[in-house]
Amino acid sequence: MILPIEFTDNMRSQLGGEFDAFLAAMGDEPQAGLRANRLKISPGEPEGLLGRELTPVPWCAEGFYMPPGFRAGKSPLYHAGLYYIQEPSAMSAAAALDPRPGERVLDLCAAPGGKSTQLAGMMGGAGLLVCNDISRSRLKALVKNLELAGVANAVVTCEEPQKLAGAFPNFFDKILLDAPCSGEGMFRKDADVRKAWSAEKPGQFAAISRGLLDAAARMLAPGGRILFSTCTFNCAENEDSVDGFLAAHADFFAARIELGGAEAFAPGYGTNGAYYRRLFPHKLRGEGHFLALLEKEAGGGERAACRASASLKPAANAQRAVFAAFARETLAPGLFADAQLYAMGDTLFTLPADMPNLDGIRVVKTGLRLGETHKNRFEPSQALAMALTRRDVIRTADFPRTSPEAAKYLKGETLSLPQGSADGMTLVCTQGHPLGWGKALGGTLKNKYMRAWLMN
Repeated sequence: MILPIEFTDNMRSQLGGEFDAFLAAMGDEPQAGLRANRLKISPGEPEGLLGRELTPVPWCAEGFYMPPGFRAGKSPLYHAGLYYIQEPSAMSAAAALDPRPGERVLDLCAAPGGKSTQLAGMMGGAGLLVCNDISRSRLKALVKNLELAGVANAVVTCEEPQKLAGAFPNFFDKILLDAPCSGEGMFRKDADVRKAWSAEKPGQFAAISRGLLDAAARMLAPGGRILFSTCTFNCAENEDSVDGFLAAHADFFAARIELGGAEAFAPGYGTNGAYYRRLFPHKLRGEGHFLALLEKEAGGGERAACRASASLKPAANAQRAVFAAFARETLAPGLFADAQLYAMGDTLFTLPADMPNLDGIRVVKTGLRLGETHKNRFEPSQALAMALTRRDVIRTADFPRTSPEAAKYLKGETLSLPQGSADGMTLVCTQGHPLGWGKALGGTLKNKYMRAWLMN
């Protein structure tokens, strides 16, 4: 591997006697991992589902190293949202932030959604998760990954962080700031990142991080925590950025990071380096990461209260009636019976608890999208299917993960059903876990899988 000269000079100065080990590790094969989705399965369940022994990632209870040769993205279990493919070092950020059910959590630079789905799993579906990204082109992947994981309590926004800070002062209990960076931790697995790197980029991204940290500080409630992370190695984007922030914000201090496998983490450098954590590829199985946990003093006021949003409109009586008819015919008795339904045009959705005022904010996704009302019928969404379990519906068609039918369904093909199968909207599953909808009629299952998600 050919590395930029300025990069290697900087790392030699930074690592001293460890540089040769680091350089050798940069020539090794990159590490891949998968992380169980706690909203659907238990942390240790992938081994049994996949029928193979997996090596755990020490700092993430639901994380595993990818088995050699395993095509994780081709398994129907992946398309059921049971696990997310994620680089092992990247699993450390959400684990260090440690969000709890019922909290208000912000993922400030969220796309493509790996860390957002991890946060959602740790929250157990309770509380509010706001996922923001300023890149419109990356939002499609973020929304898909949230819906694939069955996340029902998320709001996706596309705003400049400074504008969010004006809308949500002192609002969030936890904020994840996985800052845009020069990506030196991606060099081993992405030649394009190596080619795009330049000696000027660390300074440029450090300036961006300072602005992001200032915005996050305004949005954090007293006593709350920010987890700042990057996938780069230089001090300018990491220690210098965080030390500068702490020097300018007397109401913040660096907190200790408690994670499994910490003996393989290196301390950071700089004024508060003892509190920072570095994941280097020559010390552990991962591409590399930087972590800093920043806590806001508790005596600076109170967490902001929620205010009603005028832009959110309750569903009309006719829309609620159409959904109620669908629920009687398709869903288990009582499911969504007490839910407050909202509408945006013909689209119905539910809202998470502690919903913030979103007036004036560019919102891409709000809560759980249930589906569309069309005159006297309701068309359920892919997101609804992924948020359900097989116990939540009246009719299911369940196929083993190794069956041809599961693959055919994911490719959009029409399927045959066993003799005597009931007609009506049916939840298609693999090994008991939802994949999407189908319409059963006369022993044939018309495929309702979302076109944009079709498997090649």
